Amino acid sequence: MTIKAEKQTIIGPRICIAAKETREQIVVQVVNTFIANEGIRHGKSIIYFYPVETLCNNEIIQIRRPGGLRKWNFDFKVEVIQNSGLKRGSHADLFNDLRVKYSENPELFVKLRDLIKDMHDCVDNNIDNLMKKHNITNDSFTRGGKVEVFLKVVKWMFIMEDIVYGSYEGRTKLFKALMGIGL
Repeated sequence: MTIKAEKQTIIGPRICIAAKETREQIVVQVVNTFIANEGIRHGKSIIYFYPVETLCNNEIIQIRRPGGLRKWNFDFKVEVIQNSGLKRGSHADLFNDLRVKYSENPELFVKLRDLIKDMHDCVDNNIDNLMKKHNITNDSFTRGGKVEVFLKVVKWMFIMEDIVYGSYEGRTKLFKALMGIGL
């Protein structure tokens, strides 16, 4: 008879990314946070959650480690807020959401793509600042997921890709896939 260990959930410290940090600085900060916290208690029965973003309604976006059955090393999963309109927050869910936004308003979609480019380039890591700069609000699109949630999930997916692929090829591949929508 096999006895399954009960899952233990640990909430780690909030990971705050400064507005002007480089990709390299972000990767070091996030990975060092994982090492500092997960080296103490580890095992298959432990799940770590790290708060990473606060939404305008004060809900918190968290990342989860390990990210899933097929995740390895320092990989993580961005936990999507319920009722955000992004389903599970998978790559496919994000691509579908962008298609919906493009079909609703192609002109405003161009501003959203410019904002995503600034995210990719780490022009400013603060999504709230970027939304103001590009004149995008949560109400800019009436269809699809909440814009703020979408952008903050993509930000952390970019970070996850940077960690998994040291050459930034993962970030660039995700970026190119996002940019290809609406062309």
